[in-house]
Amino acid sequence: MMYYNFCPTCGSPINQEQKPGQRLICGECGMVIGEVVASPKNVIDPTAKWVESGAAAPCPICQQVVEVKNSGGKRSFVPHFQKGTRRMCQNSGKPVG
Repeated sequence: MMYYNFCPTCGSPINQEQKPGQRLICGECGMVIGEVVASPKNVIDPTAKWVESGAAAPCPICQQVVEVKNSGGKRSFVPHFQKGTRRMCQNSGKPVG
């Protein structure tokens, strides 16, 4: 949560309970300080579950999470492009290490 410790206008301390969605008004100068907002919940990276399951791996060259294929008992990166360009990554098709 985002809490306010003092009034930015007059500097007096905020001595009230702060709940999400509450509008804070300074008791000294009467100015609106702001609204208490709840902090975002823990955001889980959707690619993390793919990496944990072994379906994908981070490419050390282009820094992207890339799908992994299993062929002949070896895991290798599928062909993929570099970030921001239409050039193939040098690690395409190479074994995951």
